Amino acid sequence: MSNHFPLSAEQIQSLEQRGCSAEDWATVHAVDGFDPERVRNVQFAGAVRLGRLQGRVDLEGGVQLPAALADATLVDCVIGDDVLIARVGSHIANYTIADGAVITDIGTLVTRADASFGNGVEA
Repeated sequence: MSNHFPLSAEQIQSLEQRGCSAEDWATVHAVDGFDPERVRNVQFAGAVRLGRLQGRVDLEGGVQLPAALADATLVDCVIGDDVLIARVGSHIANYTIADGAVITDIGTLVTRADASFGNGVEA
C-alpha cells in the first residue's frame, strides 16, 4: 500500500453525497487512486486508511465485480487496494484488510491487539 493522505474537500463532499459519514473526516485518509464514487453508505470511525478502488475483484464461479465499499461501518481499519466490502450488518473494527479481499454479508468482524488467533498473520 502507498502513502495515505487526508481526504480532499471534494472527496469528502462526494462521499457525503453517497450517504457516507465520519465521526471525524480528519482521521480518514486515502491513497492516490482512491475513488470516492465507489463508496456508498459507509460510516467511518477512528483512524481509517483507504486503499485504491479502481479495479475488480474475483468472486467464486469466475464472477468479477468492481472494487467498492458499500453499506458498512469501518472502525480503526486499514483497507487495502481493490477490495469489495459490502453489506456489513454491524461493523468491522481494528482490521487490516489485504489487497483484493472480499468481505460481504457479515454481521460483525472485530479483533483486538491482544487477540491470540493469529492477528497480524496473513491467512
